[in-house]
This record gives sequence, structure tokens and C-alpha cells, in this order.
Amino acid sequence: MKLFISNTTKQNCQFRYRVEPGAQVITKNIAIGKQECLEQDLTTEQSDFILSQHVGVKYAYMVAEKDIDLYPGFIGLVYKIGSPVNAEKTASIIQENDVELDAQSAKLREDTMSVIAANLESNGASSEGLASEIVEEVPRGSDRGGLNEQISVEPKGKRGRPAKS
Repeated sequence: MKLFISNTTKQNCQFRYRVEPGAQVITKNIAIGKQECLEQDLTTEQSDFILSQHVGVKYAYMVAEKDIDLYPGFIGLVYKIGSPVNAEKTASIIQENDVELDAQSAKLREDTMSVIAANLESNGASSEGLASEIVEEVPRGSDRGGLNEQISVEPKGKRGRPAKS
């Protein structure tokens, strides 16, 4: 049985695994957007053991090709038993990962500004007018757009009804 692993990240992957408990660790280098066949003649038990080392650990980092639609969010590796992972699916996941990581980054930046504002206010300082600007310089010749974002902290409103004018 063959076990194929597809790298859907934008960095080279060193996939490390053992074929059996106590066996020597094997490393397979998987380039960006590529896939590798781990072994030519795996038994079902060996294949299951390899997958148990990576699948289902805290995050859905490695997902079966047939289960891709069940895992929203970032997917780092896709596996398939018996035949190669569909190349179009690999390319699609890479694009979806970009969108997901951009959204996660934006959320983290907003959360960071909220924490800074809360810390200022807890120390008696005002956070009114607090803003952060993030500008990414894009290398010459690059075809991708840069990040240019400003995050402002909204002033805390007064509680109760608005004052009459």
C-alpha cells in the first residue's frame, strides 16, 4: 500500500515518521505544493501507525483528501492512501490557506490593539485616539500587494441614554 502526503503550506516540509513503534525515524522532504509517496509497500497497520503520529493531534494540520471539506481553516498537509492527492485540490487549499491566515492575522492585530488599550486604561492613561498603522514593504518585482492597514481603538461610549441637546 502506498501513502501519499501533499504539502499545502508555503514552506518546505520535513515530514518525520516511524513505520513501526521503536523503528528508526525517517524524514521525507516535501517541497511547497508537492507531494511524496512515503513507502511503496506499507501494511495497513504501518500506514495507520504513521498517520496516528500526525492526524488528530490538537489541530487539523494533516487531513485525508476525502475529509478536506469537513475542516474549515488552515490545512497544512493532505494525505491519501493508494493514489496521489489531486493536484488541483492541493492548489486550491494553498489559496484557501492564504485567505485563512490573512484573516487570522487581522484578528490578532485587532486583539493586540484591544489589549494595549485595556492596559493603558488600567494604568490610568487614556486610550482615546490610539491607533496603529502597519505597512508592509513589497520587494521590487513582486506581483503581490502589500499590507497597509490602520487599526484604531474606538473611544468607550458613556453608559446610559444619550444626553438631550
